[in-house]
Amino acid sequence: MSNLLRLGYVFLMCRFIFGLLLLPLLISATLAHAEDVGCGESFEAYSGDLQPFNYVNNAGVFDGLAVEVLRRISSRAGCPVQPRMIREISWARALDDVATGQGDIIFSLVRTPEREELFQWVGPLGQLRLGLVAQKRETIRISSRAELLNQRIGVVRGSAPASLLEDMLGADPPNMKRLVGNEQQFRMLEEGRVDLVTQSAAAAPRILDDMGLNPDDFEMVYVLSEYPLYYALSPDADSAMITGMQKELDAMKIPGEDGTSEYERIRKQYMTGGGMALVEPAPGSVETEE
Repeated sequence: MSNLLRLGYVFLMCRFIFGLLLLPLLISATLAHAEDVGCGESFEAYSGDLQPFNYVNNAGVFDGLAVEVLRRISSRAGCPVQPRMIREISWARALDDVATGQGDIIFSLVRTPEREELFQWVGPLGQLRLGLVAQKRETIRISSRAELLNQRIGVVRGSAPASLLEDMLGADPPNMKRLVGNEQQFRMLEEGRVDLVTQSAAAAPRILDDMGLNPDDFEMVYVLSEYPLYYALSPDADSAMITGMQKELDAMKIPGEDGTSEYERIRKQYMTGGGMALVEPAPGSVETEE
């Protein structure tokens, strides 16, 4: 072997060995950056059943429009949140954990004035119509807020509809029954133990279908409000992560050469079919937040 070849061989071996020595440092730096922005296996992500935005699929992991969007924008922002990392606990507890820094993110969440200072926000990721659902056979019709006081209304404890109803009817109205989840709501409605339940127009048919109930036997009789949905993050979450996720979400909504955006393609994948039909809402019953 010539001296030139030997020198070349030695040079290549030195580069290889140097690369091996440098690799642990690069991995450590990457992990350190992940910890700086609040990433890692200890990242606490919470969600619930708000189909088609977020729900547990047949494989037992979270799925939906909001889950897929979060997976993409968090990864591009350098803090990947995978579906397997998302947990479902009591909604009231999840809200409290994230607001107090014990959790990191909760979604999909209605951004109300009462919640504004409790979280940092990324969004909007979709639009939510909240209303009151009844059994069709009861032919309930609501033409004014005052008539709501005559109905037994089931709400999920700690939910946005619960806050909306208290704003309308006063603190702790006696006709409002606080429940733990969507399934309990609809079981009580089916059994006649409540007259109305609060639910989103998009989610209600899917929840009923999953429970083995016929969505056509139910109808939305009153609209409480329409709100944009957001990801809510802990008040002490890293600002670089928040900024990065918002930037990536905004970029996802920009139309491409074909006239559609990445966000719109994801939306069409999950927002199939129509939501629950609204029965002749009284003029002015739909309230939108300015």
